[in-house]
Amino acid sequence: MMNAEKFLSRDELIADIRYLANMIETVHPDPYINQGGKIAFHRRLHELILKLPSTGMSVRKFYRYLLPFVAAIKDAHTFLYPLYKDQKAGIPFKFDVVDNCLYISGVYFDMHRHLIGSKLLAIEDVDLSSLLERQTTLRGCENPYSVLVSLTYCLQNYHELINLLPEIEHKQRVRINVELPSGVMKEVEVEILPHITYDTMIMAPTRVNLPQLVDFSDIGYGFMDKHKRIAILRIDGMIFYRENLTSCKQWMDFVLPKIAKSYEKKFKRPAPKNKEELIAIVPWVTDIFKNFFTEMKAAKTDTLIIDVRKNTGGNSLLADILMYFLYGKEAIFVPSMIVKYSKLYFDTYKEQKLSEINKNRPFELTETDYDFVDFKEFKGYCNKAVDKRSQLVDVAYFGKIYKSGKYSGYYCPKNVFVLTSARTASSGYYLMASLYKKGAILVGVPSCQSGNGFGETLSFILPNSKIRVGVSSMVFLFFPDDTEKGKILRPHYELTYDKLKTYEFDPNSELRLALELIGQTSE
Repeated sequence: MMNAEKFLSRDELIADIRYLANMIETVHPDPYINQGGKIAFHRRLHELILKLPSTGMSVRKFYRYLLPFVAAIKDAHTFLYPLYKDQKAGIPFKFDVVDNCLYISGVYFDMHRHLIGSKLLAIEDVDLSSLLERQTTLRGCENPYSVLVSLTYCLQNYHELINLLPEIEHKQRVRINVELPSGVMKEVEVEILPHITYDTMIMAPTRVNLPQLVDFSDIGYGFMDKHKRIAILRIDGMIFYRENLTSCKQWMDFVLPKIAKSYEKKFKRPAPKNKEELIAIVPWVTDIFKNFFTEMKAAKTDTLIIDVRKNTGGNSLLADILMYFLYGKEAIFVPSMIVKYSKLYFDTYKEQKLSEINKNRPFELTETDYDFVDFKEFKGYCNKAVDKRSQLVDVAYFGKIYKSGKYSGYYCPKNVFVLTSARTASSGYYLMASLYKKGAILVGVPSCQSGNGFGETLSFILPNSKIRVGVSSMVFLFFPDDTEKGKILRPHYELTYDKLKTYEFDPNSELRLALELIGQTSE
């Protein structure tokens, strides 16, 4: 772990700043587009260097110093990784997004139970609009929901909270102003907590239950009624499935320890040490979908609800597999993409070789070139190395099914609903948008991600401070001809605060709204 209090000289800081800027310009497809162009980028860079103290600064202060420069790119996939691994919980409330506000959706102590559903107004006399403005200097945000979601994470992370509100750094308690569901204004003083897990959280009771997750995965499925007329598929994430782990080696360091921990918790014995054995514990999503869709088809299920409210991303391969079972091989959606190649790109994706990418090209791309994937004017210009549909035949297990055409469009109920939240992002957004393109009905809160933006984060470390940085390497255009949808994809039926209130802040209010709509259409 880095020493956050390590002191760096001005020359070392300048070297890190120049390294950061050079890597951003080399790796990111267009770091200038949202901040006034290339000259504006370099002006900010020079201002950053100019304002450095002659005496230098600590890594911790340097981290805070760099945040606004990176946030100005306005790309949620380009950011500084947290400086501390031992994060604290911060404010002892869970906040969620609805309308244009934050409300308390969970508390840690019974004495705060009456605050569930309250809207956040201010912290230490800093009102919500000012908090949101400050948040835009800490993390790249793509639309108003992006700012709100970033703030929810910040409020439950002590070190990020101090970046947001430096005035509370030496305080153990903070004052929070809220508006209770009754409309009454209230000020509460709460202690800034050490780390507490979500297992201890108190939330409003729910009137509907979600299916349990399949062991060692983020996927669960089941039916809402005994006649199996309404099915539900819960996809909380897109990392823990075996097709991903066998296809994308870069997930290994992050995923394997988590699998081992889950194994030991479940079986009360040491997890296998062998990598392949650990991966084999994780189920194939192909098998999960085969079982689920077979059951739906046999029951002639009318309606499928797909829940991606907690889905903040992973590998979009899962979306392609789901689309294959639901709508068929030809319906797999691939947004218009632009890949920005760089040395970091090829160091990260070692399985991709420029020599292979350049096969059968009318002209060769360079190591730092752009690849215009799936654009009409370049039809036939790109090849299998970057064509996602062609790559599916190489996916372990699913690839054979895809190639054979078996289960293609196996079963699609008459109605498909998708539950969304402001946290639905990255590959979770990819999945939501893919279903939307095929006519699925979105229910919930708009996503924090813009449909026309950047993604596919690569990471590197600054040489002197050892701060880790994430930078986007691709452009995704889900709605190339619609700038409004490309900024905010609004659900067909949006959950509002007033509606949430009628459901008594049920954590599954989006599901209740969907069931209400299904009941209306079936009457």
